[in-house]
Amino acid sequence: MLHPRFLTTCVLLPALLIPLILDWREVWLIVMLPTCMILSVYELSTMLLNAPTVTVEVARRGTPHPTRKTALRRIGAEHWWKLWLIASCLILYGLIITGDVPSAILWVGAGLWFVGGSLFLAPDVIRGVQRLNISMISVVYGCLSWLSIWYLFQLGDDAHKYMIFIIAVVMGSDTGGFIGGKLLGRHTLAPEISPNKTWEGAVCAIVFATVIGGGSGILMNLLTTPYLLLMSVAGAVAAMVGDLVESVLKRYAAVKDSGSLFPGHGGFLDRADGFIVAIPILWLFFKLNLA
Repeated sequence: MLHPRFLTTCVLLPALLIPLILDWREVWLIVMLPTCMILSVYELSTMLLNAPTVTVEVARRGTPHPTRKTALRRIGAEHWWKLWLIASCLILYGLIITGDVPSAILWVGAGLWFVGGSLFLAPDVIRGVQRLNISMISVVYGCLSWLSIWYLFQLGDDAHKYMIFIIAVVMGSDTGGFIGGKLLGRHTLAPEISPNKTWEGAVCAIVFATVIGGGSGILMNLLTTPYLLLMSVAGAVAAMVGDLVESVLKRYAAVKDSGSLFPGHGGFLDRADGFIVAIPILWLFFKLNLA
């Protein structure tokens, strides 16, 4: 019987690549990008809000345990808060794609999109301030990073190929890290953060990303070979950093996976953590080369 992880990959990979190969960038900009933002913000806010450290803080303040009725009210308030946060991120994206960048900057600078919802939709002061902190992480890490895709697709007619290259680099890094860690892993990379990550796996991740990502870029004749290889290495390192960042957040939340959306993979962030850091970095490389 085929492993659910393999079956899920067989579904997800064509869904990602077919619109890019056919240059249906509207599918990515209208469907894929907002979906990535929504899932990232939702999983981050859910995961961090349920961190066990919340109980420690409440106990320290001497707040009594909530009754069932209070708990139900909190669950409802949490849903409204998450909807507020997601809607605010979509408004930010709408301002950017319509070309109203000054308003988008003001929207981010003022912070009204999460301050109001975080404080006013909270059942108590402690939870409100906690939501405010979580909102900042969710918006910066789970929303702003994905906006790089919009700017990536503004770089010209070959922008869809740039995205294919990024996918090849990140997936090559993930595959190499997994295989290298399983077969050769001896020395832990960050034992306090992710005991399963090893230096051997990191080296294999860079090698696989360079071969798969760099090779795809050469076949598509994107840029010069040395520059593509440099970008592949940078993308692999960025993907590993994204993986470690999510490991820190999951360790804080005391969970193994960010969710259960994809069978065999876990949550959306478990599959997209590398992209969240790699996409802005590689977009910058492309932009600097085309400047």
